[in-house]
Amino acid sequence: MLFNLLNTAAFDWTSGETIKLLLYYGIIFVVILAALIAMAVLRRKTKSELHPEKIKKACLFAKKYAEDMLDLGEHKGTRALLGATKLATLSKHIANAAWYGFQIVSEKKDIVIEGIANELDAIATALNNEAADGYVSAEVYEADVKKAIEGLSGVVAKLDAMIKK
Repeated sequence: MLFNLLNTAAFDWTSGETIKLLLYYGIIFVVILAALIAMAVLRRKTKSELHPEKIKKACLFAKKYAEDMLDLGEHKGTRALLGATKLATLSKHIANAAWYGFQIVSEKKDIVIEGIANELDAIATALNNEAADGYVSAEVYEADVKKAIEGLSGVVAKLDAMIKK
């Protein structure tokens, strides 16, 4: 049917309008094709591989942040003033590591990673609950940060053992 339509006298291949129309359709086809290829390339580049090393890297970042928090200042007033904010930020970094773990669990159903992610989530929740009041005493601040560092060290040790296997 289409072939018959193209061969009729009403459809003149030699007219300028037909050539323009075909050229426009060709350009639109090329633009759409280029956009689809670009979207495929961007998706492949932005899709991150989830593996235990990513959790370990996030935990080490949170641990370094926590260690730097202990050196916040010699004055207890500085720690008390910024304590709740710093604990909330540390909680966010630890929750980020837990999120990576839960993403791996959703893909691979790994029980060990699930335990690590739950442990990280518990540490983050405890820090967030402590910082919820908006003020943390210097002693509580220091104890919470040390507890978070110990928890993160344990998680990193578990991840090291798991990665070596």
